[in-house]
Amino acid sequence: MVCKVRHLDTARQMLEDVDARNDLAKALAARATLHRAMGEHAAARQLLEEALAIFEALGTVDETARVRAMLESTQSAQDG
Repeated sequence: MVCKVRHLDTARQMLEDVDARNDLAKALAARATLHRAMGEHAAARQLLEEALAIFEALGTVDETARVRAMLESTQSAQDG
């Protein structure tokens, strides 16, 4: 799992450098999925909120809905 985290962190930096915001948001959502798998729900929620803000600003419909669903699921897991 550590290798995946490292790759996503590298991707995030590269995507930020070239201002590829849609792909950056996808990388944030992928990183959030890893945090959820490790039981780190607060970190996952923070990344999902960041991804959601980017998708909303870009007007990305499908990904916005997907990230909202992930946020709800993460909140439920954290509350439960």
